[in-house]
Amino acid sequence: MTLLPSLPPSLTDARACILCSYQDWSNDAHDACVPKIIEFLAFGEPLGITLIIISAFGALVTIAVGVVFVAHIGTPLVKANDPLLSFSLLFSLVVTFLCSIVFLGEPQHWSCMTSQVALALGFALCLSSIMGKAAVLMMRARALKKARAMAKAAAKAAKAAAEAAANSGSPDVLVTNILNNNNANACADPEVDSLTCAHQRAIAAVATIIQAVACTVWLVILPPFPIQNTSAQNIKIILECDQGSVVFICCIFAYDILLALLAFIFAFIARKLEDHFSEAKSVTFGMLVFFIVWISFVPAYLSTRGKFMVAVQIFAILASSFGLLTCIFLPKCYVLLVKPERNTEEMMRPRAKPRDGTSTGTSASFATAATIASTAIDD
Repeated sequence: MTLLPSLPPSLTDARACILCSYQDWSNDAHDACVPKIIEFLAFGEPLGITLIIISAFGALVTIAVGVVFVAHIGTPLVKANDPLLSFSLLFSLVVTFLCSIVFLGEPQHWSCMTSQVALALGFALCLSSIMGKAAVLMMRARALKKARAMAKAAAKAAKAAAEAAANSGSPDVLVTNILNNNNANACADPEVDSLTCAHQRAIAAVATIIQAVACTVWLVILPPFPIQNTSAQNIKIILECDQGSVVFICCIFAYDILLALLAFIFAFIARKLEDHFSEAKSVTFGMLVFFIVWISFVPAYLSTRGKFMVAVQIFAILASSFGLLTCIFLPKCYVLLVKPERNTEEMMRPRAKPRDGTSTGTSASFATAATIASTAIDD
């Protein structure tokens, strides 16, 4: 509270003071109203420029990965990972990188609506694509586990039969060899994968459409809009976006968290699926990075105000996007660019090292085999 500048000096020490407007604040002498500081994360300040550079760099790296996949579209590694689903995942990462730039600058009606919706849809497409990949890996792991159990049971039965034949004095020799080899592209073999490429794409499409419908309802009923926050700090007016409805935004991002949890659970179950590229482990680590970033983001976001709150959110978006891009695509790009000799049909097949006498599985294909041999010799 302070006296207006036009009041006589003799009233400076008056008992009754006059309130400044909500856009003003009193000076140090409390005898005049001065404009409050207008605060928002501008494009031209050093922090804004840094975030723009990082966002653009992430988008360019993601596009470069897409170019590498296009250049090697006919190779076994790219075909084994469903190129269309990989490209949708890369596209969603480009969207998440670029949407962080929309959070910068003075909030406008279009930017308030675009930023959160683009972020929610980008992560929905990204996480649903990962969930589709992880679901197939989980089904392969379960099928491999079942095949190993059957092979082990068959080996026990054959051993018992061989012992019975030996005890009965039969001179016959019994040798049974069962081998099941599958195509390198598991997506093309419905007997190997109960979830085919079409199922993976349908999962990603349906999950993204659900999010798109929710965002549309949000924008129609209670859309976000720019506001001047004068209550957070007395000497500042913080320009920010009012989300319109806390319930809507919580539901939208809770849905993204649900997709992330499902993707992590599926990948974690399939983490022991043995392959040369450890795709299930890559997805698991990628989702762990995603959760660590956003769990750390919540307390940091709640403890900041003004432009630094926006900066924390942008850092979380960029960090989680870089984490997913690095964990999921770096091993594949390493093989495509540095170790092309590993990008062969043979490398898509099971590893040479067996476990417990049974064959191993890969993210592209797996084989189940049981070799049962028993010899009964009459003395």
